[in-house]
Amino acid sequence: LACRSARVQRASSAAVVRRNPTLERRLGSQAGICATRSRIHASSTSTSTSVNKRTAATKVNAVAGTETVEAPTSTTSSPSKIPQRQLTFSEEEVETRFASTTMDRVLTYSTHAVAAGMLVCGFSGGGAAIAAIAAVLGYLAADAGSGIFHWATDNYGDGRTPVFGDVIVKFQGHHLQPWTITYRDWENNVAPICKGALAPAAALLALAAVGVLPPALSAFLGSFLGFVVNSQEFHKWSHTTNDDNLPPVVRLLQSCGILVSRKEHGAHHKPPFEGHYCIVSGLMNAPLDGSGFFKKLETAIHERTGVKPRCWNEPDYTFLEEPHNQAWRIQ
Repeated sequence: LACRSARVQRASSAAVVRRNPTLERRLGSQAGICATRSRIHASSTSTSTSVNKRTAATKVNAVAGTETVEAPTSTTSSPSKIPQRQLTFSEEEVETRFASTTMDRVLTYSTHAVAAGMLVCGFSGGGAAIAAIAAVLGYLAADAGSGIFHWATDNYGDGRTPVFGDVIVKFQGHHLQPWTITYRDWENNVAPICKGALAPAAALLALAAVGVLPPALSAFLGSFLGFVVNSQEFHKWSHTTNDDNLPPVVRLLQSCGILVSRKEHGAHHKPPFEGHYCIVSGLMNAPLDGSGFFKKLETAIHERTGVKPRCWNEPDYTFLEEPHNQAWRIQ
């Protein structure tokens, strides 16, 4: 109680901190202290040493409407391997880091317009049934693609990697402080993907509009684009630990397995973060993980280059302290 009282005093003495709407609704106007264990990020205690080695216990403690997070614990990882993390954010920081900008909105709406245009070309070109099948295949391909990209950025490279350096570092930072994704506006969350996808997608739409692309391919690509650019939003919803913060339709789609659920993605957030990489629906996790797809790739890469993936070892985040790996702090 003394520790929790100290946290309340520290939180109340801060200028302005980021508030958690879900917790405010639960606590109402009461200035109380409650403790909840995140169903995604916290792993249950086990008496088995082999299980404990792969367990992370990330606790989200609600203190008068603000979030503080205890560092993940592991039987093999020492606190020295976890860089100092920022647990609260001022309103100014939230507006800078997580709120959408005009450019974010332009990129997001333009990319969605292109995706919609490709779907229209696909379904209006004749053969609606074939276009529908192609769209479903695009949805599954987007899930698999999100998993493959997630696997690659989780396991290889750092801030010096060309093109994807910042993304790689931010994925590692996400493992350290996964709750920050839930603060993001939709446009802010998906705009980085839209930025890279908009130009090639617009070129493909132009080809579809003049009939160069077959309608079925246009439907496939339109569906793939729409689901890929929103994969980070589906990812965000899988980290939203209270149903009150999710629209009913999202909760329904998660429960049906159409969108990635908290349980499905929560299986990924256990050290050493191997498997369950897909973040659109998670439907492709079973075939990718069950077939040993990623393990075979990791083995092949290791045999040819000598580079081991990060998931072969217990997490060591000390590399995030290096000067070229600081993008996760400003994500």
